[in-house]
Amino acid sequence: MFSPTLFSLLAVHCVLFPSAILFAQGELTETEFEVDGRARRYAAYIPDSLKQGGQAPVVFVLHGGGGNGRAMSRRARFDAFAERDRAVVV
Repeated sequence: MFSPTLFSLLAVHCVLFPSAILFAQGELTETEFEVDGRARRYAAYIPDSLKQGGQAPVVFVLHGGGGNGRAMSRRARFDAFAERDRAVVV
């Protein structure tokens, strides 16, 4: 079930703690944090082209129930999208 609160917390986490995902440009990085005592995870892909810095759009990809970020990344091929369109995909 989609939770606006959880989505908001994820977005805030990505903004407040970018170093949690920026260390692994060019590969899928998984990060875990806790919300109300439950572990929550997200996967992010930062394209190699952003090593030089600069601005980039952030695209949030939401998977269905029972899924996970790594599987969604493989199915959607968001690494190719991120590299082609110079976007951060979460």
